[in-house]
Amino acid sequence: AEAAELAAGVDASQVAVEVAGDPVVLADPDALRRVVTNLVTNGLEHASPEIEVLVRSRHGECLVHVADRGPGIEPEDLPTLFRRRADEPERGRGLRIVESLVRGMGGRVGVRSRPGVGSVFTVVLPEHDTAHASPDGDGHART
Repeated sequence: AEAAELAAGVDASQVAVEVAGDPVVLADPDALRRVVTNLVTNGLEHASPEIEVLVRSRHGECLVHVADRGPGIEPEDLPTLFRRRADEPERGRGLRIVESLVRGMGGRVGVRSRPGVGSVFTVVLPEHDTAHASPDGDGHART
């Protein structure tokens, strides 16, 4: 899928997308689209005026950074951000979905955040070795 399409379903004027190089990941295109859309939508819902998505390769991995300028996340909430908390059953449901989808594609997701500054969610997926790619490209998401 094209990188710009990964954030489908949101106002394009609020999302800046930059792709460094031509990374190709071995991933489910629908799941990857949902991951990025959830992260972008989450940032916009938490008062960020704009979201920046940066896709790049590093050491055989594809990194997708989704940065917002919202209120940020309190440090004490970071360790449990991707897990359900008994006292807040609806909190972070979209982030739990993101973590599950990313894990299912053989990747990982993390977050850096500063209250009052914003957050950067980083999805790391294995990059596909294009030198040994199959001619039909089935199952590969081109970002």
